[in-house]
Amino acid sequence: MKLPELLQKQAQQQLDKFCRERVPCERFQGLRLGYSLTDNHVTLFEERLNSTGEEEWLRTPIARFSYSPDLNQWVLYSIDRDLRWHIYQSITPSLNLSRLIKALDDDPIGICWG
Repeated sequence: MKLPELLQKQAQQQLDKFCRERVPCERFQGLRLGYSLTDNHVTLFEERLNSTGEEEWLRTPIARFSYSPDLNQWVLYSIDRDLRWHIYQSITPSLNLSRLIKALDDDPIGICWG
């Protein structure tokens, strides 16, 4: 199921701001944050410039925000080293995506930011 257009626009605005503020391009050359929208999921990823000198960016998923239309809630997931998604246990699902983004930014136990 595709994310409703209004929620998609809100998610894009919030995540654009988060990515820009978390990794300012003027301070972190060769590192950037981004996200992709697929159906009702938004996957946040980190990209690092390949050290070979070629203009190639290596992408690593960090977290996923999944929207449940039945519950009208967002759920935050973290990824393990085997690339399996798990519910982020430090915060409950929320109607408010910005609440989950803040929890991810804080990440007190270092699940997503290591």
